[in-house]
Amino acid sequence: MSAWIVTIGAKFPEHWDFAVEDGFWDLTKRKNIAEGDEVFFWQSGRGLVGWTRVTEDLRPIDDGMTQARWKDRAAGKYRTRFGISLVSDVVEDGVSWKVIRENTGITQPLSNGQLEVKDPASIDYLRGLFAPEFGSADVGFPRGVVEPMVTAYGPDDVASASPPFTADPDEDSREFEGRVIATRRGQPQFRKALLDAYVGRCAVTGCSAVSALEAAHILPYRGEQTNDVRNGLLLRADIHTLFDLFLITVAEDLTIRFAPQLAGRGYDEYDGRALRLPVEGNHRPSADALAHHRARCKWL
Repeated sequence: MSAWIVTIGAKFPEHWDFAVEDGFWDLTKRKNIAEGDEVFFWQSGRGLVGWTRVTEDLRPIDDGMTQARWKDRAAGKYRTRFGISLVSDVVEDGVSWKVIRENTGITQPLSNGQLEVKDPASIDYLRGLFAPEFGSADVGFPRGVVEPMVTAYGPDDVASASPPFTADPDEDSREFEGRVIATRRGQPQFRKALLDAYVGRCAVTGCSAVSALEAAHILPYRGEQTNDVRNGLLLRADIHTLFDLFLITVAEDLTIRFAPQLAGRGYDEYDGRALRLPVEGNHRPSADALAHHRARCKWL
């Protein structure tokens, strides 16, 4: 799989918003863009604006697929389209194209429109530019909330009262995946199960604003078999995003760990705190699933 940098013309700043809302991007030329690739969008005059994942292979456009609100539609001579889902639009401020080139070794000019990036280290660098910046963790949420009716337990207690959680992280029973990290709450039944298990409070912050809580998969979503409450955590939306970006994880002793780059960004009070767990043993997160997530956090 590859990553791509796609340029949005300065005359059409609204096209980034359209791409996120409509879930696709069109090209005038054929490129080897395929499902699973990552696409970083660069807005001329503004810089990086978003990181997306390709959800559908590049395919030809027919007349019935035109979108009138895309202002250069008539003159653009677009021939192909690929589907996208948003990963993050929270980007490091002020990063210039010169700095990106110095850190990735990219030699192609932005004027090419679509630049392919194959080097894994360069792709990791681009991802790192999207470390979320959410400000104070308490903004928009009540202070001094009552402690939830969930408790922190030791690692021997995790899923101790239930059969082992056996979903294979490489098994994929999906017909289609279009996961949107920054905006989704999770499948309704899965989310409801987690809301019940965690008594409507975030497992990290204790936030009880239900509208802000999301169903986070520990092992990535790979079809219905991964919608098991033992493969989930109820997390506030910003915490969910950080968890999916592997900037937060749960240590073997069930304490919460934050990546060093988040220090001083409003999350320090939660670093090292015990994870809040359901009282019911068969609702507690799988130790194996947590270990799998932890192994993907390169900063540990």
